[in-house]
Amino acid sequence: MKSDYEKIRLFKDETYVYLANMTEVDVNSLVYSTFSSQLIDDSDGTILYSVHIFFRIEDIPAKSYLELENIDPYEDGSIHYILENISWVNGLIEENIIISPRMVYGLKRTGTVDLNVFTKIIREKALINERTIS
Repeated sequence: MKSDYEKIRLFKDETYVYLANMTEVDVNSLVYSTFSSQLIDDSDGTILYSVHIFFRIEDIPAKSYLELENIDPYEDGSIHYILENISWVNGLIEENIIISPRMVYGLKRTGTVDLNVFTKIIREKALINERTIS
């Protein structure tokens, strides 16, 4: 299989963040978390973090993508994602894949994947829990 960062990728446009399964292997379930961070005080490096929210998505076919979330144009700071747990149909389980804000690729950027060659799917995401990061 591909490296961790190439298997599941995040893309965005002006409206949505998309999650794409770039592999030939289906995903049984995926748990991800998201939060934002913002530099508050440049002099001492104080960073403010939002609530850390966890979601589960089931049954993501190979070579497919889905709308992960709406982009909030009023949200402050950098948005972070962590693929907490990916359970593949082949039995492989991967955990704690950190996707920095720089790794959420713009769809109009040269060299990114054309999502039109993937199957668009609709999946419900279940809220698992949330916690505040300190």
